[in-house]
Amino acid sequence: MDVVETNTICVVPLAGDKPSVDRNIRRPPSPPEDEKRLIMKDRSDESQELINTMKLGIKWVDSQQTQTHPLYKYLKENNTKAEGWIRKILPKNIAISEKDLSSDAKSIYINQFALFSGFPMTHGPLKDWQKYLYHAWGISKWTSNHTLVRYYERGFHHGRLPRADKGFTLMNSPKKRKSVMTPFYVFKREQTQRRYRNFTHKLDNDELKIEFEGQDVVKKESYHNISCAIQLQAESLHHDIISALENTHGNVSYKALSNHIGGIATPNTIASHLKSLDGYSVVKSRMLPQLNERSMKQRVRFCESFFIFWLSAKCLSPEVKLIKTHMDEKWVYAMVTRTNIKLLSSYHINGRHNYIPHKTKIDQIMFIVVNGFILIGNGMLEKG
Repeated sequence: MDVVETNTICVVPLAGDKPSVDRNIRRPPSPPEDEKRLIMKDRSDESQELINTMKLGIKWVDSQQTQTHPLYKYLKENNTKAEGWIRKILPKNIAISEKDLSSDAKSIYINQFALFSGFPMTHGPLKDWQKYLYHAWGISKWTSNHTLVRYYERGFHHGRLPRADKGFTLMNSPKKRKSVMTPFYVFKREQTQRRYRNFTHKLDNDELKIEFEGQDVVKKESYHNISCAIQLQAESLHHDIISALENTHGNVSYKALSNHIGGIATPNTIASHLKSLDGYSVVKSRMLPQLNERSMKQRVRFCESFFIFWLSAKCLSPEVKLIKTHMDEKWVYAMVTRTNIKLLSSYHINGRHNYIPHKTKIDQIMFIVVNGFILIGNGMLEKG
């Protein structure tokens, strides 16, 4: 006869009169709210009305002369409101600005413009539709055309175009040097160096311009000559920086490079220029051991003598009192390890490490802390 095994199922007892409420258990967090419901929360009644009107406008055709275009009717009825009234009723998740349209707002405007595009403005069922649309968004005809043209020229993208002078620096652009290194630039540098000790706040640029315009012709001519000389000197900035890196093996700061070229370029400008070059990287200098056979034998002899001394101490008479000591030291090396060694493989500028036979060969300062414990009866486990 076969034996049948049975499993006993233990049911967790319920606590309290109302199990669904009074059960003392850890409950999981609530599931995330429906994304569609979150989007609906950001819409006011006016926003929803605008959305419904645009949805109805998609199905409208010109042949239905008995029915007015829903969006056209909506804009015309609200034309008495202040300019830009439609910006204030957009959903909350769309950025609103009184000055410029955000990317999302531009998309909505282009969508509405496309619904009316192709219909005449002076006659027909959608007469004056451009006027109502411009008023609703608070923009002019020029702004509308400019927004549409930029949207198509940028490949259906609202982002800003890169600056025309992007990537132009004092190192690689004569035009940039000429626009920056002006006579007023020389005057400003001179006044900044003179007044540095007397003024702790930043000098006002407008006040310096007024003061510069008040200079006589001879003084302005001298500033002009100095600015031309600085422009000529700046043509070799890249060469001077690379040469400084080669001579120092990259062990130099951006500030030191700036001082090396006479402060013509700031440390931030130099850093940006070097980072734009191929093969640029930053590493940390290291101190590497340079041991010969004699140094290795010295280390072995030291370790042997250390253990021989303490093993010999155990063989002494129990009458001898022992003092248990613990010593800890902290070394401060005179050699500074830099953390920003600049490498430039495209110019064969590689890092240089410090090779030393042993750390004891470096000038250093040691801080020593020693703790002593006198044993009672030479017992390591006894009190002391």
